[in-house]
Amino acid sequence: MSATSNTIHEVRGGQTLASLVADYRLSSEAAILDCPGNVNIRSQLAVAGELQVDLFVQIPPNAHDVLRERMQLLNELKPVLLAHFDTLRDLAESELLPALKSDSSPFQSDEVLSVLQNLGEFSQRAIDQIAPNSVRFVELGKAMSLTHVGTYQDSGLAASSGDPIAGLTWAVSSHGLSLWQSLWTRAVWDAKWDGRSSDAAAQLTMQYITTVRSIVVQQADRHFRESLLLQQRLLSE
Repeated sequence: MSATSNTIHEVRGGQTLASLVADYRLSSEAAILDCPGNVNIRSQLAVAGELQVDLFVQIPPNAHDVLRERMQLLNELKPVLLAHFDTLRDLAESELLPALKSDSSPFQSDEVLSVLQNLGEFSQRAIDQIAPNSVRFVELGKAMSLTHVGTYQDSGLAASSGDPIAGLTWAVSSHGLSLWQSLWTRAVWDAKWDGRSSDAAAQLTMQYITTVRSIVVQQADRHFRESLLLQQRLLSE
């Protein structure tokens, strides 16, 4: 049985809906009954006792297994995000702040512009490296959308499977990713540094890095909590 797609099962003699649930380690009979692929045979599946021999039934992925893997991936992603933003803070402190303090508003010295460009390229490289490793989130979102506990977000992620950055966007939110990608855009800092002293600009810079870091990481945490709640819901069924 595939961990991320439906399995087609041909009913054999003596099999019941309950036995299929047990054989495929599903959470409940609803997992099969609510499977979109079984909509035309739902009445045949809902009968008491043995199922019709040679009936083809779509078996959804095991939601427990999918959720467990997704939670593991989210746990692995969080340290990567934290390490990246910690490095950004260190780079900003060692390279950008001295450049700001040697300049004055509107902070357009060659040194400031060069550091901003370098930090922007550093962030984009990190995003480009993390995104391919987030493809599995798309596959797991598709798998969850096939189960009776799939969420609206899972269905949306499954529909975005053609987007190479979709998994990362899901994990950190499109808003968080947008803030991250634009973190070192000159226009962003023109607005934030406008009229400020060198010290005030430096302080605001470090505060904003922390803000973006929090938004990005909190989204991954939120998805982890949602996955945990779904798993607890399955155990209570």
